[in-house]
Amino acid sequence: MVVSCCQSYQKVNGIKSWMYACSLLFGLIIGGSCAVQNLTICVLAPKLSPYNDTDCTFFSLPIIKPAVTIGIEKVQSLKILPYVDIQVVYKNSHCSDIDATIAAFEMKDRKVHMFFGPMNDMAVNSVAQYASRWNIPLITPGAMSAFYFESKFDKHTLTRIGLSYDEVVRVVIDILHHYDWYKVKVIFEGRKRTPVFPEYYDIAGESFRTVMMERQYEAEINSYVSQFQSLEDLLTKKVGFTYSAPQNPSQRMFSLNKIRPGVEIGIDYVRLCHLLPELNISVKFVDTNFSSRLAPIRAMQLMERKQAHLFLGPVYDYSLAPVARYAPHWAVPIISPGGFAHDFKTNRGKEYATLTRIGPAFESTADFIGKIIQAQNWSRAILIYQGYGQKFVFPRFCFLAASAYIYHFQRDRYKHIAKQDFHIYIPNKESYDSLLRNRIGEKYSGK
Repeated sequence: MVVSCCQSYQKVNGIKSWMYACSLLFGLIIGGSCAVQNLTICVLAPKLSPYNDTDCTFFSLPIIKPAVTIGIEKVQSLKILPYVDIQVVYKNSHCSDIDATIAAFEMKDRKVHMFFGPMNDMAVNSVAQYASRWNIPLITPGAMSAFYFESKFDKHTLTRIGLSYDEVVRVVIDILHHYDWYKVKVIFEGRKRTPVFPEYYDIAGESFRTVMMERQYEAEINSYVSQFQSLEDLLTKKVGFTYSAPQNPSQRMFSLNKIRPGVEIGIDYVRLCHLLPELNISVKFVDTNFSSRLAPIRAMQLMERKQAHLFLGPVYDYSLAPVARYAPHWAVPIISPGGFAHDFKTNRGKEYATLTRIGPAFESTADFIGKIIQAQNWSRAILIYQGYGQKFVFPRFCFLAASAYIYHFQRDRYKHIAKQDFHIYIPNKESYDSLLRNRIGEKYSGK
């Protein structure tokens, strides 16, 4: 937007700039003295048709010549320099810093008194340094960047009459401050063909970067090339969702073939309702294979490729734990219907800061049972569990559930349970009948 404003400013005032330049510099250099009878002016500009679809046509010689002619006629009509014979030489700079410098050397040998142009910043930078050594004035509507022209130590004869990028950036920053806008993204197209000069947008973008850093204004500044990336893609923030779950066996509660339809329905609903219109959501499904080693490796690979902004899953506690520990380091949120173990709650702030669990957890069930025991004033309790039970949900499901119960019932508020025990049931060593008859019926029966 800002670059377009600069260009519009130049389109409106381009010819006037050259007219005023003629009037101004004639007065400054000659100053009414009758000693100089001849004044030679060299205009450095590319000799290109303004109708060509190419660079540097905006300040090409066919456009500049009429403005220079009008400026000279204005000087003569006002009789500012009545004793001076003005001669104008037009040199083709080819929109090149090398060709412009060669042309300047040629005109210096011909005793030129003044340079108009070039326009291209790099060409101006080169010619202006030599013009200062020759003590020859140079005036240009170009030289827009602060990078080349902030210091005029070696360009003391240079006069810029156009709008500089720095001025535009400062105006934009003042507007941002006025409206309290602090989230800023500047986008400019690099290597784009422009009628001003080839590096127009690149130098404008760097000027934004430099001035905003000086003003300590945080902004995201991006360059893109339309040949490889569309502006729409750049304006639309890409968000990668990664869904981690085991592919096989497919009958498991949280296998990929069961999760995937729900995820796709959810994403379609978000898009249909335009809940996040500025986001381009991409989804990647990852098979964790119920492995506590494979899950973090897959997560690291996705983060290295910058493909993940959100993790959904893993579900299996032993796969979830390492990924959830790395996620705070990456500043990536992780949402899981798993994470049943009480450890995810007790160490939430210390190890799992970006984890959000959306499913029922074992500590909630343990708390529910504990409240029933308190309400009934039961003083004896035994927990019997099989370490590898309910493995159709995920391996060691019952072990993690029992761990939550044990942790919960050993706290101070359950001290009224005078007699409590926790027993692992091993099918190959004992039967249900003997367990119920001997351990429960004889020792824990009654209130």
